Amino acid sequence: MVIRVSEIPEEGLRFEGPEAFPEPFQDREWRLEDVELAVEKDGDVVFGDTADGVRRALASLLQRGIDRAVIQPHVEGDLVKFYGIGVGSGAAGAPPWFRWFYHREQRLAGHPFDAPALARLVRRAATALGLEVYGGDAVITPAGEIVLLDHNAWPSFALFREEAAPRIADYLTARFSLVSR
Repeated sequence: MVIRVSEIPEEGLRFEGPEAFPEPFQDREWRLEDVELAVEKDGDVVFGDTADGVRRALASLLQRGIDRAVIQPHVEGDLVKFYGIGVGSGAAGAPPWFRWFYHREQRLAGHPFDAPALARLVRRAATALGLEVYGGDAVITPAGEIVLLDHNAWPSFALFREEAAPRIADYLTARFSLVSR
């Protein structure tokens, strides 16, 4: 759900209840994602376990001059971060270059999942969004389902900079040599 923070009525937001969402989204806890900023700061992603908590988070964003936010249900599971380069199909439908890892700051349950399916999902999302150098986050549910949380352009490639830098350079060199012909 995308909502303009400035259009929230004085009496606040009304939540009809999580039962309207399909599984695994039937959860009364919500996550607020700031979509206006390119760099994540404290307060950009807020966990709200009550409607009042969500209202306070939205008011805080509005005070910072941010008038749009994405509200999504909280999904329980293991947080996975990923990086990809290219939209063409590599091995098993994955991006030409793809890496994933578990986020450090979590209690890892180690839910089993299909890593090649994560790569294919990420490539399809990148293609749909027109991203060629990208990263993001997904949650692996206890049932092994992959839930894509966010997908963004030009991430830090933090754990893979040394490996990714020449791949990005090669990809962009090939990409722009095709354009200049």
